[in-house]
Amino acid sequence: MHKSLAAFFALSLVGGLVACGGPGTPTEAISIPAQDESDPLAGLTIVPDDPILVGPTPSDALADPPEIDDGCDLITQEEVESAVEGGVVQAASATPLETGDTVTWSCTFTTDPTEGGLQVISVVVRWVPSASQNRSAFEAAEEFAGDNASPVPDLGDDAYWDSVANQVQVLLANYIVAVTANLNDAGRAEQTALDLAPLVLERLP
Repeated sequence: MHKSLAAFFALSLVGGLVACGGPGTPTEAISIPAQDESDPLAGLTIVPDDPILVGPTPSDALADPPEIDDGCDLITQEEVESAVEGGVVQAASATPLETGDTVTWSCTFTTDPTEGGLQVISVVVRWVPSASQNRSAFEAAEEFAGDNASPVPDLGDDAYWDSVANQVQVLLANYIVAVTANLNDAGRAEQTALDLAPLVLERLP
C-alpha cells in the first residue's frame, strides 16, 4: 500500500478514536500492521480509551453523522465515463464503515479493459464530528505525503494532489474527500480527479 493511502486510512482510524470523547469502557489496543520496513506507521499501537489520545470532546463536535446511504450516491457512472472516456463495467460501493464516531463511505468504478485498458476511479469520503480535528488530520496527511503533495487552489476548504498516489484529497468542514484516478494515460490522472472531486463535494449533505 502506498504511504499516502496508508496515511489516509490510519488517520481515519485515529480520527474515529479521537472523536469518541472521554475515557469509557476499556477497549483492546489496536495495532497497525507494517506495510513494509520503511512504513513510518508500522507497529503503531492505538489504545482507544487512553486519555492522552482521546482527550475531551471538542467544542465544535457535531452530534450525528450526515445521512448518506451509499458512497455511489455521491458520483454517477455517467460522470465517471465522461471523465475517463471509457465505458464503466462495474460500480461498487462498500458498506459505510463506522470507527468510533467517524464514518467512511466509498465507491469504486472500473472501466472495460477491452476499451482502452483497465482504469479504476475510486472515491472515499470520511466524516468526523469535529471540523478542527478533521483539519488537523488533513494537514498531517499532507505533511506525510511530503514532496508528492502539491496544493490545489479553489477546491473545498483546502486541497492537494498526491502525484504518486494519483489522488486528490479535499478538506471540507467535517469531510475529507479522496478521489483516486488510476488511468492508462497517467498524464490525465490529475485533471480527471480534479474534474470529479467538485461533483462529489456538491452532493455532500
